[in-house]
Amino acid sequence: MVVEALTNVRRHAPRATRVEVTLTPAVGDRLTAHPVASTLEIQVINDAGGAPATALRARRQHAGHGGRGLPSLGARVQAAGGILTYGPYDGGWQVRAVLPQTHPLPPETT
Repeated sequence: MVVEALTNVRRHAPRATRVEVTLTPAVGDRLTAHPVASTLEIQVINDAGGAPATALRARRQHAGHGGRGLPSLGARVQAAGGILTYGPYDGGWQVRAVLPQTHPLPPETT
């Protein structure tokens, strides 16, 4: 999911000056630093906005290309029991997945 989202930033948001990737384990609705969690939230956020991607999508679809990356990613996340959301976020663009955690996270290293 992270690789796909970062690839999309490179392709569709060339003016992005910042990309943030976060992985957050959670138990129920509470975020936690405990290494055993019921879900893992993954977010990739850039600061380039959503409008350029819309224009690019229209050009690519007119030319018979593209338009399947995020829906395909959503299907893969759903097949793993998770949920994918994406769209404009705080002046940029966000891709967010919440996946069931099937294995414990390794202990934090500093």
